[in-house]
Amino acid sequence: AMLHGAQLLDRLAAFLRPHGLSPADEVDDSVEEEDELEQASKLKHPSRSKGVVAILKSGFDIAEFAELCAEGASVVLLLRLKEFLQKAYNLSETRCIEFDPNRKERIADKAICVPDSMAVFNGNVVASVHDKDALIRQYTEFRQIMRSVDDMKPDDSGDESSSDEKHRGRKRSHSSGGEEEDNENG
Repeated sequence: AMLHGAQLLDRLAAFLRPHGLSPADEVDDSVEEEDELEQASKLKHPSRSKGVVAILKSGFDIAEFAELCAEGASVVLLLRLKEFLQKAYNLSETRCIEFDPNRKERIADKAICVPDSMAVFNGNVVASVHDKDALIRQYTEFRQIMRSVDDMKPDDSGDESSSDEKHRGRKRSHSSGGEEEDNENG
């Protein structure tokens, strides 16, 4: 999901660039900072924002944008599910990465406990080509989840302590539905 997500970010940037909604320089395509669409998504009617008027113009292929957003929604669902399972079963990122479904069950794998109660998984996605505001919010959620996944990646140096600290800190500060609440306000 991560590799596909990174490629999709590039495709979205290439699609939005001619409309002035992505940096002109391909090297500048950073997911770390909010773009015009993400800023507009905070409004009640994002598509009416001055910064994203290009979406309303006849040269903007809304069907292609909707297709890209639908791909983003599938990545979002996979990453939401991964995060949900990690929280529900208290699994570390390292344990998820090292899991091999083809390998025989290890003693360490038997230590996973089924929780007594479990939160409800959020499987909601908006799928409407005609609702530009919903598409902008879907695009925004995709970028935000890719940003949060990027923040939790283990360091290339092999030292995962800083990544684990970020991950644990995010878990503690992430009350039920924290990110989702921001995206449902409209």
